[in-house]
Parts: sequence; structure tokens; C-alpha cells
Amino acid sequence: MQFYAGDKGGNVEDTQTIEFQIDKTSPEAEIGYGLSKFDSTVTGKDTSGGTTVTVEKSSLLHAKYTIFDQAGNTLILHVDKIKVGKQVTLNLKTLQYNNDAVIQLDKNIYTTLVLTDRNNKIKQLDQFYALKDDKKIFTSYSNKRSITKIYTKNLGNKYIREDKKGIVLLQLYTENKVLKYSY
Repeated sequence: MQFYAGDKGGNVEDTQTIEFQIDKTSPEAEIGYGLSKFDSTVTGKDTSGGTTVTVEKSSLLHAKYTIFDQAGNTLILHVDKIKVGKQVTLNLKTLQYNNDAVIQLDKNIYTTLVLTDRNNKIKQLDQFYALKDDKKIFTSYSNKRSITKIYTKNLGNKYIREDKKGIVLLQLYTENKVLKYSY
């Protein structure tokens, strides 16, 4: 933008230029499992600052999560959720960035199964993520050895096992209109 000032006496300053950027980039979502409440979590991620997440439940199973960034951009997720005790299964149905077209996601399922003792100490924690009925990754933690076994499917449709110390949680996230996973 260019601007200048003038007065009634005809004095005019030199033209000045200022540049600024308008943030039109929607935030992204991180979907996980919180061990403190034994429930699913949805948080926002944005490169320009903080985010706010609101939840509207349209029925016992259906929820709409809206993630707002500081500039007012949004990401809306429609999710089916089943929770029984400490077990949670999610199916992410659609994404909508700002007022863009709604994106129908491929059939997916994200499940967490937790067994605890009487003091809520985790004895076993299993998670998996499947896309189009094809299990892409699953994890299994046991407190006996305090190791999480992680099985990921390679291009040859064979599972590769990786062991990590402690509890490793599987997480889904959105990135440029695509649902991805990490651990």
C-alpha cells in the first residue's frame, strides 16, 4: 500500500510504502488420545499463532470440531465417535477449510484400547489406524517391558516392527487437505 499526507498549506510529503500480508491460510488439526482423561483430543496447529477449538455435538455419535486461528481462518472436521469406558473409536468424515468445498475423506478408523489397573495405571494400550479397511499402522504397549511395539505397513503390504521405550501414542493430523498419521 502506498500513502502520503498533505495539509491545507499545500505541503505534501513523499509517498511512503508499507507492505503487509493477510493470513488466509487455515489452521490444521491434530487428533490424538489424551492419557489424563482417557479420551480423544482434537487440537489446532497454525504457523502464525494460537488456535481455538470448539465442539458441537449433533447427536450421541456425531461431532463437529471447528478450529479457528487468530486471523479468523477455520478448519471444520465432522467426526463420528464411539467411546466406551477408556476405549475410543473415531471416524473422520469430512474436512472444510474456510469456506472452500467440503472434502469427503476416504473411509478411515482410528481406535485406542486401554487396560488399566484399579489405580488407572496403564497395563496395556493398543492403537490402530486403518484407511479403506487396510490397517496402515498399529501400536501395542505393555507395562511388563515398558515398550511400545509399532507395526507399519510398507509398499509390499508387509508389516515392519519397531520397538520404542515407554508409551508411544499414535496421532492423526491434517496437512494440506490430507489426513496423515505419526507417532
